[in-house]
Amino acid sequence: MSKVLLLIIFFSYFVSANSSLDVNFRGILTSTTCQLSSDSLEQEIAINNLRWQYLNEYGRSPIKYFFLNIEKCSDTDLAKTISITWKSNSVIVIDGNNYIATDGNTNILLGITNSDDKLIELNKPMQFSQVEKVGEMQKIKFGVFASKPNERNINIGDFISVVTFTVEYE
Repeated sequence: MSKVLLLIIFFSYFVSANSSLDVNFRGILTSTTCQLSSDSLEQEIAINNLRWQYLNEYGRSPIKYFFLNIEKCSDTDLAKTISITWKSNSVIVIDGNNYIATDGNTNILLGITNSDDKLIELNKPMQFSQVEKVGEMQKIKFGVFASKPNERNINIGDFISVVTFTVEYE
């Protein structure tokens, strides 16, 4: 008890003797309260059970859909346009369409589609003014498919590719 009282007296004397007190504030200014949900930050989309014969015959696999989930948006943020840029250093352009090269010896390419099943242009921002809202979360639908290159044979085996994306609110 005497230590607390002594500390109060000392603090009072120190403040009155100097008549100034420095207070440091620190913070982070963000442009939006929206956040990518933790399940959207690092996704692994498995395109399983691809058949070599099917890809050779049809040229590409069916689309496998996935979502980017955005949460904690204020009403003001919901009125903003969302800009998403898919980034890759392994872009291959065939007939004006962007594909992602894969690692491995399969020669398979990957195509990322928007919610209308159209191929997106990689390394270029795409804008969304209307986003599906489910509960307290915004969902942005994308898809991915495996494709056979026009002039190359595909091989049986494993493949992998990594892409990144950025999200901005305007």
